[in-house]
Amino acid sequence: MKGYPFILSEQYLLDCNTMGADCNHTVSVVHTFADIIANLGGVPFESQYRPYSEKKLQCPQHKPRLVNVVGLERVRPGDEDAMAKALRKHGPLSAGINDKMMLNPRHALDIDEPTEDQCPPEDRNHAVLIVGYSVAYSSDGRTVPYWIIKNSWGTDWPQGDQGYYYLRRGTNACGIAMDVSYAKVAIDIS
Repeated sequence: MKGYPFILSEQYLLDCNTMGADCNHTVSVVHTFADIIANLGGVPFESQYRPYSEKKLQCPQHKPRLVNVVGLERVRPGDEDAMAKALRKHGPLSAGINDKMMLNPRHALDIDEPTEDQCPPEDRNHAVLIVGYSVAYSSDGRTVPYWIIKNSWGTDWPQGDQGYYYLRRGTNACGIAMDVSYAKVAIDIS
């Protein structure tokens, strides 16, 4: 997962979006894709732009080489089986999430299993990248399906595992299944 070659730069989106979105003002994943398509023309790969800084910086006057984002596909809201299928077929998924539980101290390798009361799904305020899924077995013998989520808060984020977060799959935990899309890109390989 680390260094996945087709991850687009979140810092570029933060720096250059035309919708006023930043770390304190969020917009839906769909609106972000619309801004990319209509106004930015694309996004550079994460590896070809400055590192994520947790704040909006000046959009560069000379644009880096951009991956042309030509469209988006939404995954049917609430359908985690469709999410898994889209992830297998198309790669990483952009998703809105309520980040409340991501701020709580816990062991980095734990799978987070919040209730709706702990993490209301309708209060989505953060965007993440779903990069995989798996199943774990708890100490009491339960099977626990989970999403593997890449977060933008860096590898030293104390509640994460080198920048990744593990969230219960199949319960729409923290609204993870309500605002999910993936980019349609045109990559020039010349």
